[in-house]
This record gives sequence, C-alpha cells and structure tokens, in this order.
Amino acid sequence: MTEATADPQQALQTQADSLQDAGRHQEAIALYDQALALSPNIADLHYNKGLSLVALRLFGDALTAFEAAQRLDPNWAEAHYNYGTMLERDNRLTEALAAFDRAVRLTPSMAAAWRNRAGVLAALDRHEDALASIERARALGPLNARAELNRGGILVALQRLAEAQAALELTLRLDPDNAVARGLLLSATVRNCDLKRSSALRQQVLYDVAARKASLAPITLLTISDDLALQKIGAEDYAKTTLAENAAIAPAPRPPAYAHDRLRIAYMSSDLTRDHPVGAHIAGLLERHDRTKFEVIALALTAADDSAGRAATLDTPRRGSVAV
Repeated sequence: MTEATADPQQALQTQADSLQDAGRHQEAIALYDQALALSPNIADLHYNKGLSLVALRLFGDALTAFEAAQRLDPNWAEAHYNYGTMLERDNRLTEALAAFDRAVRLTPSMAAAWRNRAGVLAALDRHEDALASIERARALGPLNARAELNRGGILVALQRLAEAQAALELTLRLDPDNAVARGLLLSATVRNCDLKRSSALRQQVLYDVAARKASLAPITLLTISDDLALQKIGAEDYAKTTLAENAAIAPAPRPPAYAHDRLRIAYMSSDLTRDHPVGAHIAGLLERHDRTKFEVIALALTAADDSAGRAATLDTPRRGSVAV
C-alpha cells in the first residue's frame, strides 16, 4: 500500500503510538485527537490517548478516554481496569468497584485488577471482601510487595494484628526501603503490644516521618514521639494521604467576608460521651472558654442518643451551642 492510499486514521495512530513509545506524550495526544476526529468509535485510540494523559497526570481527561474505550469495547478487560483506576482516583468508589468487577470477570488472571479491587473494597469498609480479593491477587503470584502491603493494611483494619505483622514484615523483606510499610508495621506492633518490635522500628519510622517518606496516623505518632514539630509534619502528611490522594478536589471558593461578635470554635469528634476518654476530658476544656469572646460548637459525628454520658458532656448552657 502506497502512502497516498494508506488509511489516514491508521497512519496517524501509528505516528502517535511511536511518539507515545518515545515519551512524547503531548505530541502523541495531538495525533490521537486528529485520528479520533476521523474515526471517533475506535476503542484503541481512546485507550492509547488515555495512557498518554495518565503519563502527563491529566487524570480527568484520562477518565473520559478510558470510559470511551471500555464503552466501545465492552470485552476489553484492560480498558475496564484503567477506567476503574481513574474512578478510584476520583473517589467514585462504587463505580470503580463495578469496573474492576468487569475486568476480573473478563480476565480472572489479572492480578492488578484483583489488587485494586481489594483497595476499593477496603475503602468501602468491606474488609472481609477486600481480604478475599487481595488473596486472589496473591494466588496469581509472584510475591509482590504492593500486594503484601495492601494485605497488611486490610488485616490491621480487621484487627488480625499478628497476621498483619507477618504480611508487613514480608513486605519489608521484598522492599526494605518501603517507608509506608514500616509505618504501618509500627502501628500494628503498637496495637498488638509487641513492645520489642515496635521499639526496634521507632527511630527509623520517626526519620521516615520527618523526611516525609511515611504517612503515620497521628494517634500512633503520639505514642512514639512528643516532638510537636514532628507531629505537625505527620498530621499534615497523613491528611494529604488519606483525604486527597485519591480524590480530585477543587480548591474551595473563598467565602465572602463576614464577622461575628465572638470567635466561633467547633470541636468535632465521634466520641463526645462521658463513656469515652475524649468526652470525659473535653468537658472541662469546653467550660474554660470565655463566653464573652468565644462561641463554642460541639459537632458529634455519631447519631444522637439518649445516654446520660453524652448529655453530661454536651447539654449544658455553659458549654455553648451543640450540634449532633
């Protein structure tokens, strides 16, 4: 076939694929767009464009590309997998789970899909199902540090701490520099009262947190360090990891200027009851605010109940406004 009679769409796709292989993703995307203008219903074009968009960290556009690819070719497991990955990143967890389900139904040997499916199930608090999914990924082998890390995290959530420790120790044998695994292992050892192992891990984990290599739950960090600067670093990084990593969060619009006679302070907790140490100790703190300067609001992150302990913590005029 001569150049004059070649399929223009195929010629553009071939050039785009070559640019993608060379890491020239912006140029590749431009050619994929030209090819799609000629043939908009070719799943390969949308899929390959999505790969370049991911390489450029343009995840919203990649989501659109992979959605089109899996819609145009419903039997393409990899398209469903990549679509699910973008949905997971966008925190659309139920849709992501459905996409991973389609991927593993089409290709049961796709370990990555089983692994990501486990992560979504864990995020949905379906930890037993998540464990079953990560076990499927492990069974497909070979040993994989990421799968062992995910398994360890799921076992921690299930309070199966000895098994979690074993999984995380294996993660570190496979990947000795994995600071995330080391931090999670420390959390498991602290909760499992394994003082010998937690003491051995402590200094390296503190270094990892200071170097912003590991994200450690602030309550765990409090058990191993009273360094306020380090706790601030740890809390900032933990918030970034747990709240923003998998979500496309737009900056909040700046609210209009407003003023109050008193400064408003809100305390939020799921434990605002005298039956819990938080509720038992916060009552005195709430009482100590100067009500001429502060309006205090307690936000209970659990359903209202009629317990005397909760009422004792919240329901007195001296402690200001209460929201439950």
